[in-house]
Amino acid sequence: MSRQSLSREQLQQRAARRHTWQEAAAGAPQIAALFEPRSPTFRTLDKKLVLGDEALRMLRALNDFDRRKVTEELLDIALHPNRLDADTGRRDWFQRLLPSRYPFKGYHYKIRYAIVPGRPVVIVDIFLDHDLLRSKLPDSMQRNALYRVNKMGTASFTPEFKRLGSKSEDVAVALEASWDTENATPTHRIETFHAAVNGMQNNLVKAAWLMGTHLETAYGDKAEPVDNYTLFFNPTDGLSRDLFECAFDKQNLMECSNNSQHLAAVLVEAQRRGHRTRWVAHSQGAIIFIAAVEFALQHYGVRLDRHSVCLHGAGCNVRQAELTCTRAGITIERVRNNPFDMVPNIFGPNDWSLSGLERSWKFRGLVGKGGPLASPHTLPYLGLETYVEQLRFTGHHELARYAQQFHPSEMA
Repeated sequence: MSRQSLSREQLQQRAARRHTWQEAAAGAPQIAALFEPRSPTFRTLDKKLVLGDEALRMLRALNDFDRRKVTEELLDIALHPNRLDADTGRRDWFQRLLPSRYPFKGYHYKIRYAIVPGRPVVIVDIFLDHDLLRSKLPDSMQRNALYRVNKMGTASFTPEFKRLGSKSEDVAVALEASWDTENATPTHRIETFHAAVNGMQNNLVKAAWLMGTHLETAYGDKAEPVDNYTLFFNPTDGLSRDLFECAFDKQNLMECSNNSQHLAAVLVEAQRRGHRTRWVAHSQGAIIFIAAVEFALQHYGVRLDRHSVCLHGAGCNVRQAELTCTRAGITIERVRNNPFDMVPNIFGPNDWSLSGLERSWKFRGLVGKGGPLASPHTLPYLGLETYVEQLRFTGHHELARYAQQFHPSEMA
């Protein structure tokens, strides 16, 4: 969270009307739900700050998760208005042990406000802080947020993938160049028809092109191409930490991770607007998606039937996902799990048969280090025949012969 103080002249130009916290709560149930009117926090906000029209409009438009985080910052401004150097760094490792705790000291919205001596602080505007959401930030400083990603090339991942290049690296470069990864635009809500949640160990650039590729496989065709989509970005915190987050979202003893709670609020906000969204959830993204749906059912009690999803390389148990989505009214349009992928097979778990365990073990080395084309996990699964060709194309001829001996009906 960063801050910017305005002069009195700027204030007069930009804040025509001002609303107390009590007035804001009376006119917006989503704001009223934040605090009880008699609570100390409500009284502090009502006494020490007022909201301009633009600030109030944005606060009302946010999803519940973002609104709570922004309100925490508003409270801090009300108590410490002269402290402009808001800390935007990460919490220390001990404070980040629980994935249900937000990992940064400040949120990724900028608040413009003005101080008038003897009067409440005037909150002029609230908007996304693009400096904190740039794609070129180090991986450790990238944040869980929504980004709009646009298609800018013609390359797509199809069974004719060899047309994209003579080497596997050329194919990956062509797929990445087809999406405007450098200019992924932060947004406060989903406005596109398609959306995606990425898996573990993806920075923003990789997540942007990879999820675009998955969406094209899931939903794209010539009559209705995927020209843009909204990425619910799941940032990486390193392999061990990402694995711990996966396990945390699968347990039932404590509330789900911060990412899943955020996604639950995004799903509910779009549902309340009546916005139709078709999702792809890949790898850890599938775990986050199902945990978010479960959280929404428990805490919001609303149907989410304006959403549908395709699960790709699902890190969750598909049967459990089907039950959860059915309760929420969400349609699972398709499941794409490569039968040689250890993530859905073992960690889902979805296939602990002897054959499933053998296949997973045989291909374990390609999951993280085989490159996008050889990996059974990274790119969308287009069928056994295409995957065998991918193995041959990347020089894994022995594994290609092994995979070719199977018939799809033999694999769960």
